[in-house]
Amino acid sequence: MKPIVGVCALLLVVVLFALAQPTMGAWEEPAQRIARLDAECEKGMHGSCFTLGVMLEEGNGVAKETARAAKLYERACNGGHADACSNLGVLHESGDGVTKDLKLAMTLYQRGCDEGSLLGCTNLGAMYTNGVGVPKDEALAVKLDQRACDGGIARGCRNLGAMYERGNGVPQDLTRAAELYERACKHRDAGGCSYAGDLYVNGRGVAKDEGRAAEFYQYACEANDARACKNLGVLYEEGTGVVRDPRHAAELYERSCNGGNAGACSFSADIYLNGSGVAKDENKAAELYRRACDAGNADGCANLEKLNVKR
Repeated sequence: MKPIVGVCALLLVVVLFALAQPTMGAWEEPAQRIARLDAECEKGMHGSCFTLGVMLEEGNGVAKETARAAKLYERACNGGHADACSNLGVLHESGDGVTKDLKLAMTLYQRGCDEGSLLGCTNLGAMYTNGVGVPKDEALAVKLDQRACDGGIARGCRNLGAMYERGNGVPQDLTRAAELYERACKHRDAGGCSYAGDLYVNGRGVAKDEGRAAEFYQYACEANDARACKNLGVLYEEGTGVVRDPRHAAELYERSCNGGNAGACSFSADIYLNGSGVAKDENKAAELYRRACDAGNADGCANLEKLNVKR
């Protein structure tokens, strides 16, 4: 069976995507909404500053302006908007639109968390988990993720699940990890769905159930989790937990490859090289092996070399 990759490193940061609904009852064109939010922000309505910042950061109905979003987040944060502090921390951690400053990011996450932003708690927990900008402190990270998870933040549940799966900061408990991943998945966290699938496909902490694993991978893949699409492709290629369907496997591998998963590029190349579910195409296989190799996939490099020798 092709390898299905397990839980990987925790994601460090989360941007709050949800936008507050317009205060007006009628539908607003994006330009009208932006003008309204800008005017409200100038009047000291910090929620409007925050919402406009999210729109600018994401390019939602407006040209993307991360630097301006950062200024709006700062204004809202200084006005007591906890999630704005967290979002500003995200920008400083990544250096997107502002100077990269891990110490300031940590301060902003802490401030947001202290003032009620559970996203701030999660982001701060990720820093302590990985020792990014702060001394590594997994026990503290567990407390922060637990607080976020208890408050309904799916990413907090997923990160906490990873701690229990690995035994980082807590005694290893795979059953608890599965519960947390499923809880995250129910709140539409793609990573939580994907990691739950890993446990079910391998029977770790739960009864082995490839069909159930396929369901979790499907949820995650539909939410554009490239790794889940690849793992689901493995199940369809081999007929494990699902009806064997090499053509669908090829589609899933290609989707995962286009989403940046190098291993899926190599698996997709295998399909085209062997003509399993698709028309045999050595040129297409070579292209996919090259993509995998260029992304650092050793199997892709080795298979490309073998194919070139053969040809």
